[in-house]
This record gives sequence, structure tokens and C-alpha cells, in this order.
Amino acid sequence: MNKKLAVLIALFSIGFFTLFSTNTYAQVPSVTEGGGGGSTSSSDGKCRTHFLFIPTWYRGLTDGNCNIQLKADEGSNTGSGISKIVWTIALNLIQGLATIVAYATIIYMIYGSMLYSLAQGDPKKLGAAKSTISNAIIGFVISLISAVIVNFIFGVLSK
Repeated sequence: MNKKLAVLIALFSIGFFTLFSTNTYAQVPSVTEGGGGGSTSSSDGKCRTHFLFIPTWYRGLTDGNCNIQLKADEGSNTGSGISKIVWTIALNLIQGLATIVAYATIIYMIYGSMLYSLAQGDPKKLGAAKSTISNAIIGFVISLISAVIVNFIFGVLSK
């Protein structure tokens, strides 16, 4: 049992570091007036709005130069500008959580597959492994549906 646990921990460690490792590059100074660049821009000049398919909190709040614009609509007393900013940030965070849940369900599917392959024909272990895999698939579908709903609402708000 200890050998199985050690192998499982090693596999999860390798998967974790492979999934969450990033390349670090030196920042190239921008040739635009005023420096531009910043930590929110990539080498092609476009703003980074995702990291591992997880949206950044400021997605939808930047201008063409990757500067975050948190100004509410001037002249409106309704507070609609502030509520739009708050909803944009909240939807980005919710979609980020849904994406993290999707990653977790993929790991859960892999775990269920390992249980299935290590069951050695034992009906109880096979049933538990199938249950784990089916629960992971259900969770994955739910997280994908929630991401689609959040993207739809985000698209409506950004108009």
C-alpha cells in the first residue's frame, strides 16, 4: 500500500508541476511613447487576458494600451458604471473558479482511471472506480456549462 501511495504522490507531483510551471522571459522595453509595456502586455502588444485558460480579473477593463480603466461613467448618477466594473470583476473570478474546478475534475478522472486499472477485477473496487469517473465527468460538464453561462453574461455586459 505504501508503494502505491508513493507512486500516486509522485504522479500528482509531476502533473502539478507540469501543469502550473511557466516560462519566464525578460521583458522587452516598448518602443511606444511613454514606455507602454507593463506587466499586462505580452510580446505581441496584446493584453494578456488569460493564464492557463483562467481569465485575469481585469479582462474587459483595459484600453488599447493595456491600461486598466476603472472609471465609472461620468455624468451618470445611477452608479451603472461602478456596477458594471464590479460585475465584470465578479464574473472573471467566477469563471476562474469554474476553470479551476474543470482542472480538478480532470485530475479526479485520472485518479478514477488509476483506481480502475488497479482494481484487478475486484467488483467493489471496479464499482468505486466507475463511480469516481462518472462523478468527475458530471462535475466537468457542470463546470463547462457554468463557464459558458459566465461568458454569455460577460458578453452581454461588455456591449
